[in-house]
Amino acid sequence: TLIGFGEFGEALAHLRHALDIATEIEHQQWLAGTHCALTQLYFNLLEPDLAIQHAKQGMALARQLGSLWWSHNIATYYALSHILKNELPEAEAILAAALSREEQPRHLAARRVIWAWGRLALAQKKPEAALRIAEQLLASAPNATNVPPAQPIPHLLTLKGEALIKLQRFDEATEALQYAKRGAQERQDSSLLWNIHCILGHLEQLLKHEDAAQREFSAAREIIESLAASIDDEALRTQFLQAVLKSLPKGKTLSSRRAEAEKFGG
Repeated sequence: TLIGFGEFGEALAHLRHALDIATEIEHQQWLAGTHCALTQLYFNLLEPDLAIQHAKQGMALARQLGSLWWSHNIATYYALSHILKNELPEAEAILAAALSREEQPRHLAARRVIWAWGRLALAQKKPEAALRIAEQLLASAPNATNVPPAQPIPHLLTLKGEALIKLQRFDEATEALQYAKRGAQERQDSSLLWNIHCILGHLEQLLKHEDAAQREFSAAREIIESLAASIDDEALRTQFLQAVLKSLPKGKTLSSRRAEAEKFGG
């Protein structure tokens, strides 16, 4: 739960304690679960090597248990961590072993694997495939007739928006990403929200809307600083900030006139 809210330091403390307890009592189920959560946490901290380390341990336990729930959840962030390192063949092999790209997902963890297939398609410069996956998952979501207007699903809408940007369908991309932003705000999902602001900033730059772009980048930086402040480990905090700020352009100094206008939304 804390990972979802971007409380990374406290989440890590709980997970390390959980790992100690599960190891002491030799509880395979919760060892697998803890390694799964640590994989997701380190992925969000942009520490793919540590994420992969925990994914390997968790996957071995999940296979011993015969648990599709844990193996699918672990495979998702295991593959995403390889994508983060631009190791696309490794990511594809992990996902193919978990669930084929064409297979219909029958539970939430399987839907996560298909979403990861979409992220891989985007990394492989196959935006049409990524868009198709995003739209299929959105259409098959529970209560899909009310999604996205009533209950935006931010991870899927972000994937859809990024695919539409690659296809140069900018108006549709803006709409999808605005829904994604609303969904992340409603869930208070800071670790996704900064990324959506960043994507929107780059989209606004493509549209030559420089002021709007700077507002999105500024919002992203504010969230990033809050996330970094939650990380107790100084080395982890420094690495996170260095990695995440690479995706943002350097901040521009506003003129005094523009700075005054910004107080009133421009």
